Amino acid sequence: MADPPLAPTGRADCSLRAEEAHVGVEPAEHSVDPLNANNQAGCHEVTGEGYNKKQGTKMTNYSPNMLKTFKSCPVKYKFKYEDKISLPQKSSFFEKGKKVHALANYYLQGLDVSKLEPTLNEDEQRAWQMLKANEFFNKTYVNSEYNLSCKVGDYWIGGRLDALVKDVAQNSTNATECYYILDYKTGSIPQNPEYDYQTMVYLLCLSNSPIVKEGDEIKFVYIDLKNDDNYVIDFTPERKVEYEKAIVEICEKIENAQLPEEIEHSKSCDFCEFKKICL
Repeated sequence: MADPPLAPTGRADCSLRAEEAHVGVEPAEHSVDPLNANNQAGCHEVTGEGYNKKQGTKMTNYSPNMLKTFKSCPVKYKFKYEDKISLPQKSSFFEKGKKVHALANYYLQGLDVSKLEPTLNEDEQRAWQMLKANEFFNKTYVNSEYNLSCKVGDYWIGGRLDALVKDVAQNSTNATECYYILDYKTGSIPQNPEYDYQTMVYLLCLSNSPIVKEGDEIKFVYIDLKNDDNYVIDFTPERKVEYEKAIVEICEKIENAQLPEEIEHSKSCDFCEFKKICL
């Protein structure tokens, strides 16, 4: 069972600082929100550390961003996650998402956000009002900014959920529940949402959590705040098998990767933060 949510304080004693929002920033998947006291719910918390038995060195648990990065460019993966090279990026690209995510977290936990809402600009206010009116956002709250991890084959995977909500499963005769993983998108949703690594990792982790009982349903919901739309993905036994296979395959490729001496470049390299040290 999950810990009960924090009791409302009736105070707007929080701010929308970017470092508290943890959105669009890589360490978010391995950090814990100081306002979120109920991160565990009986599951493994994502700590960001694992152990590479082949190399005898510590490694980070595989997050969706890590898997996506390796698939798009193994060289960028090496720079970012193995060599730990950190380069400055333009923060304004993520600013709207950070504020909306932070406000949503406070709101779901029962904090008074009335003094924070006026600080949003027109575009942020539009996205926030759209989210507050969303049918899935108004289901029964379970947790938010929530770390989960699980083991698939020989590999640990994990990430941080924007929110987890629930209701009674439809067509249920045994009072089972349906859990919804919510992911707010102020930009675009993935091109192939069912097989995006974020979808696969989050659904697998929640399905392995003690929160979910036998017979309960699980769904992933991309809340598209750009187009005021929802993209709902059902988690089925067939998909679980597919997802586990896909995760093991990509993790094996990462562990066995050998970069060629000469690297082929593409147009996408022009937009990479590592292009100055790679091209």
